[in-house]
Amino acid sequence: MTLMEDNKIEKIGRNSMSFRLFLKELEIEETNNDLNIERYDPSLTIYFNWQIYLQFVKIPNFLGSLKANNLSAFYVKVKNKKISRFFKCSFPQKITALYLSSHQYPPMNISPIFNSLMRASSKVSQRIGFDRFKFSAHQLKRVIASFKHIKKICFYCCKISVPAVIDFSQILTNTMIKMLAFNRSGGSMYSDWERNPQEFRNLIKGLASSPDFKLSFRRICADNCGIEKNEIWKILNENGFYDINISA
Repeated sequence: MTLMEDNKIEKIGRNSMSFRLFLKELEIEETNNDLNIERYDPSLTIYFNWQIYLQFVKIPNFLGSLKANNLSAFYVKVKNKKISRFFKCSFPQKITALYLSSHQYPPMNISPIFNSLMRASSKVSQRIGFDRFKFSAHQLKRVIASFKHIKKICFYCCKISVPAVIDFSQILTNTMIKMLAFNRSGGSMYSDWERNPQEFRNLIKGLASSPDFKLSFRRICADNCGIEKNEIWKILNENGFYDINISA
């Protein structure tokens, strides 16, 4: 890419021109089924295939200069090193919500992009969602700790390992988390909480070790997780969580 092209792209970013025009300038095929981009001022929503996105991820400062409401990424290929570069160099300076989906089964191990994603956590202000990823207990702990400043953390169709109680007592000070969602993550195809209810108990008991989390937490979603609503209510109450809205 020439210096002139670089300057043109920077000008597009500064003038908040349409993202559609940005794609046209880069000669990216807009009608590809894997790419559907909308630009609306002052918000940005992106749905993309990472392989398509790599055609313009080499321009790191464009997205990085934006403030956006929602950023959604589907078909995440975690072994591609340029995805980590996206989180490091191209991630918008502030977004309201981030949603990542591997769009595959079994859930994809999140490890290759995990550290880069955690470094970008402060740029997400309200919500984050993961769809079809695999998390170790250590990674789950880091996600909740790194995003403690946001209101909602969602794990959809994820495989979550909690073989022992996680200690959250010192890492959720002043947390703002109000809702955790695990829809389908406890199902038989994923974490299988029906056969392994102790893992769900370990999770709740660990979260209960944080006084500030107890003050902020107000809602849990556990639809299709293999645990009845009454059982969830019982586990929450045993650990000092009262008046929690339960969806199951």
